[in-house]
Amino acid sequence: MKATAAGIFSSITGTLIKVEKQVWVPIDHVVWNWDTRVVAGDADEPREDYISGLYVDKKVTDPIEVKPSTTGIYDGVEGRTRYAALEHNGVKKILVGILTPATEAEFKAYSYLVNCGIKKPPVFEDLKLTVTMLMEEGLSDREVFDALVARESSGRLKKAIDQSRSNRNKQNYAKARKECANSPLPPAERYKVIAGKYPGLKAKTLQRLCEGNTPGGKRNTYLNEVKKDLGKVHNRHSMWLRGRILQIEERHSEDTPTDQALEAYDHLIAQQRSYAKMLEKARARLEMRVNSGKAKAFAAGA
Repeated sequence: MKATAAGIFSSITGTLIKVEKQVWVPIDHVVWNWDTRVVAGDADEPREDYISGLYVDKKVTDPIEVKPSTTGIYDGVEGRTRYAALEHNGVKKILVGILTPATEAEFKAYSYLVNCGIKKPPVFEDLKLTVTMLMEEGLSDREVFDALVARESSGRLKKAIDQSRSNRNKQNYAKARKECANSPLPPAERYKVIAGKYPGLKAKTLQRLCEGNTPGGKRNTYLNEVKKDLGKVHNRHSMWLRGRILQIEERHSEDTPTDQALEAYDHLIAQQRSYAKMLEKARARLEMRVNSGKAKAFAAGA
């Protein structure tokens, strides 16, 4: 998303989200179903100590931003802390800013982005909460990154995406294992069908978790060795390496290792040889310049 003078441009659907108009409504006509702040999202209301010193017993002038509504009851998008302070102060009517129509994912991204750069910006836990909510809306890692990177550190955002994905997968695998235990499907179908219900799950990994390790040894020791070797000589975070590891995981068997791992090694060996030739040529060019400089210095001295 890109911040503009008029609002925030969404990278999800390419729409501009901004306050379309402002109206006064009774305070109980605004409801909150989610919040991108952990301190507010973990409880029914924001903590008193969080809002004290900011808005309590002070005049709140910024409107509470809400989704469009045809019923007169508005879903809050941004400003829950201000709302709690207004409610604490006994205000009966509040000013709300009605936003332009957008998807649920866009409203959640917008709620986070408008808080970046303020006096109390979102902390890392707030970022993780927002990333998790966007993933639950069906956004891919790339879409989540594009949606928030305009006002967020790319390094911090990548870390939040990795941790949120890991937590989501752990929770999904736990749910899937319970479902497998009670499934009437035959094993050949069970893991594939149940893994397909949850994003990020692999049937082979689910089967391994449900059936446990093979007696007499650790499973996939060969595969773990391959991963370690690949990580030593190649960028661990490269998309190529991740793709290769996924291919190996899908096709690999301890009893019949496939050519996937060998192809990965062959590619890396060829790449390293190419790098070595390139460095040799670069060294030769530099050596020529160094020798030329020495010759000129010698001639000048003579």
